[in-house]
Amino acid sequence: MQGGRVLKDIIIVDNKVESYSSNLENGIPIISYYGQPGDVMLKRLAKYLLKLKDAPDVRVKILRDFYLQELAELQKMNEANCVLDSNEIKACVLKARDN
Repeated sequence: MQGGRVLKDIIIVDNKVESYSSNLENGIPIISYYGQPGDVMLKRLAKYLLKLKDAPDVRVKILRDFYLQELAELQKMNEANCVLDSNEIKACVLKARDN
């Protein structure tokens, strides 16, 4: 890999989980951003990324913080060959934030 980067150092941020479904543990789901003045998601993302900068393995924290692995396992039990749906991820993340 170029620059000695390995998967433990790579973060993928996308509003479509399908974009990183093959590397779920590296992905951070984010709500689409269209430049709205009241949108704070990019500020939250920046703060979160700063917390990850010294992590020995970003995947451990991402999996724990976004419950993506649990969602993937639940979905596997329900549908054998499905792709993660961004709307389901968004609902899951919002529900976790409310608790």
